[in-house]
Amino acid sequence: MNSKDFSKKHLAIAIITSAHGIKGMVNVKTFTEKPEHIVNYGEIFNFDKTIKFKLKIHSFKKDKLVASIEGINDRTEAEKLANTKLYVDRDALPATTNDDEFYIEDLIDMDVLDNNNKVIGKVIYVHNFGGGNILEIQFNNMKNSEMLLFSKENFPIVDIENNQIIFLGTSKNN
Repeated sequence: MNSKDFSKKHLAIAIITSAHGIKGMVNVKTFTEKPEHIVNYGEIFNFDKTIKFKLKIHSFKKDKLVASIEGINDRTEAEKLANTKLYVDRDALPATTNDDEFYIEDLIDMDVLDNNNKVIGKVIYVHNFGGGNILEIQFNNMKNSEMLLFSKENFPIVDIENNQIIFLGTSKNN
């Protein structure tokens, strides 16, 4: 299954960032509204579904938690899981309730339009380095992609149904 098909059926809800302690626990950065809810969405797995994760949460603060994983009993095993994204079936997550609500993963592969409704690029990834979501956009006339803050000022309209996002900010592109 390619990544585009995978993301239509599954969503990333967290990433294991590092080992925690010597008994196999891990630090997890969650993408859910409430970090402790990641265990409420059914089976958790890695990208190719070769590993299934049964998490037990030991503590949490903001978007980070400390958890143990069934079958992982020492730091060496936990370290091997660093940078592993955790996914769930999209159907296990609650449906969005209004036009301004969507899952961040839905932005990936969206067409980027200017204020004249002309396609000027495509969203290739969404990053978050701690200061808010950043859209990585491949503009049509640029060799390299560009990263831009995902804000209402830069992107006032997100149209999930038509797979489009309007860009009104400034970039190296314009």
